[in-house]
Amino acid sequence: LRSSSMWGSFVSRWNLTLERRPQSVVSTFLATQCTTWVGLFSACNAAGLVLPPEIIAGYAAARLTKKFRQPLNIGLAASVVHCLPAISELKVSPLLTGVVGGAKGTENDMVRIRKKIEEIHPVVQSGVMRIERFATWAQGPIDQYGLAIYLSSKVTFIGTMAGTGVLVHQGLDVPSIFASWGMTGNFSDSLACLAASSAANAFCFPIHFAVAVHGVETQERLAKSLATHFPIPERPVVGEGVERQEEKKEKDPIEDEESYLSVFSLALLTWTLAVSFYAFKIMGSKQVGEIEDEEALKTKTDAPLPDK
Repeated sequence: LRSSSMWGSFVSRWNLTLERRPQSVVSTFLATQCTTWVGLFSACNAAGLVLPPEIIAGYAAARLTKKFRQPLNIGLAASVVHCLPAISELKVSPLLTGVVGGAKGTENDMVRIRKKIEEIHPVVQSGVMRIERFATWAQGPIDQYGLAIYLSSKVTFIGTMAGTGVLVHQGLDVPSIFASWGMTGNFSDSLACLAASSAANAFCFPIHFAVAVHGVETQERLAKSLATHFPIPERPVVGEGVERQEEKKEKDPIEDEESYLSVFSLALLTWTLAVSFYAFKIMGSKQVGEIEDEEALKTKTDAPLPDK
């Protein structure tokens, strides 16, 4: 892996892009994940995919035990880094922590904000310093094991699905488990599509990383073009002198590029949220459909027989 020029080239591009545009990388990566998932789910749903109950139970168990598998993920990640040290070269800490810093060149603004916070009270200053020390300490392990932990979580997810499926096949009562969770009928059919699309999406991580890099580079070119041809006009403020307004007219085009990139990131995050709500809506509609079917069946059963 270390000797691969393709891997080294991609690592360099990814790390530079993440350092330059962290918000754009994270939003593009998440949007790509959701796009591949919704595509796979739609394909499974359109094909009327039917999976064995063992796989469905395995998916449910994998989702419920996600947090409990973290120690296993860390242990597996340590083994992976030991065998493949080059895997730690790819930095993915924002994808794991959800903490996204500013782009390169915005540190001065963050320093000014921190100083204003520290001026409030000495206790606040002490707390900020402790947080900074902890963040600095945690940054190293997260960067070193981040990608390995991310990949390990995918492996343990698939492994939990398969392992639970084997246990169910050996005699675990699936219908009673689904009944205790309120999962029956059409809801299990929907869960089959979710299980298949989630499992398949776990193998699409190379696409997610590649699209994130190429997507951000495309966004940068598009933002630069838009800033050149469609500069964002400044709103005049009442009471400002002519000299101040002339200074605004000569503003740096980079400011417009940053504004356009922020709009792109917001649009991608909105798409990610929309896909998440779509998944919840599907699950909810299945449950509502089941309740209506049960009530209709109960009404027919309880209806009085016609007089002869």
